[in-house]
Amino acid sequence: MLISCTSVFSQSATGTDSSSKVPVTFLISEDDNAYGELVGNTTTSLLDVCDDAMDVAYKKWIYMLADMEEEAEAIGFDIKGLKIWINFFWNSDGSIDHIVYYPKPNSKNIEYKDFTKFLDHFAETYVLDVKAESSFAHYGSASFPTFVAQMFPERNKE
Repeated sequence: MLISCTSVFSQSATGTDSSSKVPVTFLISEDDNAYGELVGNTTTSLLDVCDDAMDVAYKKWIYMLADMEEEAEAIGFDIKGLKIWINFFWNSDGSIDHIVYYPKPNSKNIEYKDFTKFLDHFAETYVLDVKAESSFAHYGSASFPTFVAQMFPERNKE
């Protein structure tokens, strides 16, 4: 009896064993324990690693979202109209460790399992141009399209 109770309590909300590897990308509601551990273990923010320069941190954030949007367009995945809360967790070299997100109520309706796959792909290849002494994170809002070209014409990639 004790063994079966222990087994039940070691499972997360998704029914997976909590000792298994946390997926790179997941919805916030899919594994509250894993999300809580990520937040608790990552105390440095994107703003911290940008020396508290809000304009620098914001450009890093919005440029990354624009790169995400460009990647979606390149592979034919439509994210226009998508509005989400999203938390990125980066390794100290700027590579993405985890992405946790949740759709906003006014977001376009999409298949979130497909969006999760897209974010997994993005996480495999994208590196933020920030180096830090430790891992770092940022929680924010994202809406697509980003309109980065209109806001920051100096960024134009040609």
